[in-house]
Amino acid sequence: MKIIERRPGGYLVDCGCAHGDPFVQRRPALATECPKCGKTGMMAELVTTWVIANDRERVEAAD
Repeated sequence: MKIIERRPGGYLVDCGCAHGDPFVQRRPALATECPKCGKTGMMAELVTTWVIANDRERVEAAD
């Protein structure tokens, strides 16, 4: 499970399951659950991973 992007309405999250498209986590929560398969992910971990990946892309683009 990973965050793809931040949208005005929440985070676009990709579960990675074979049951469907990414979904939007609309409200702040401790965890998110895929509406298709039920897999859960801790939002703090997902957001941290997403922020680090975005920062890494910015640094590499600046080089």
